[in-house]
Amino acid sequence: MKNLFFILLSLVSFFGCKPQSEPQSILPQEPQKSVEKPKFGKSGRALNNKIVESYLSDFGDKNQETVLLMKTSKGNMKIRLYTDTPLHRANFIRLVKLDFFDNTVFYRVVKGFAIQGGDTDQKGRKEYKESFGSYSIPAEFRSSRFHKRGVLAATRDYGDNPTRRSSPYDFYIVQGTTFAEPDLAKIEREQNYKFSQEQREYYRSNSGAAHLDGEHTVFGEVIDGLNVIDKIAEVKSDDGGWPYEDVTIFDIEILK
Repeated sequence: MKNLFFILLSLVSFFGCKPQSEPQSILPQEPQKSVEKPKFGKSGRALNNKIVESYLSDFGDKNQETVLLMKTSKGNMKIRLYTDTPLHRANFIRLVKLDFFDNTVFYRVVKGFAIQGGDTDQKGRKEYKESFGSYSIPAEFRSSRFHKRGVLAATRDYGDNPTRRSSPYDFYIVQGTTFAEPDLAKIEREQNYKFSQEQREYYRSNSGAAHLDGEHTVFGEVIDGLNVIDKIAEVKSDDGGWPYEDVTIFDIEILK
């Protein structure tokens, strides 16, 4: 798990941090108190890569929710999951319904880049996670879904993973930085990736993580509470991005 974010961290270190655009005006969100739920959530069916696509497709047909409220120690974020990334949407909804993310933490925080959570090294969670089986999710890249400020995306293994399958548990939310045209051109050369005109125009004047396009599946976005991302990103961290202060995800509530 730790290797996943090290790759992301090395990328942001390469490009450096630049001044951020002003956060959008969002109504103040009150920090939530911890919810009374089991230390770990409910166990679901153990999945593997042979059955994961058919299982999530069926689960997604029966569970079509797309709007969530993530309650954290720094405030609330309302999140909309994309319907055109159906496997990732279904997987995230499934984990939410199994209380998988409750009372976990954002365990990597890199200001000007992203905040990462979902899977942690908290005591006892390794055994709990093993009950879900060993699986990854087929990539669902969409040209219109790129790494804008506030998007929700999946981490992935950079080892033997030529099709860029996603981790089922680890996610990150982009804070980001702007990218000059030479930066974008360099990414295209080195990563064999072609930005659309929409992407180029966005990244030149808005915060994002352009270097992760085509590398990680983007499957949702924060639609209210962007200021909470900034609050979390302000938490002091060590050189590896590990926060000195716990930023807890108390609960993720399904709204609709």
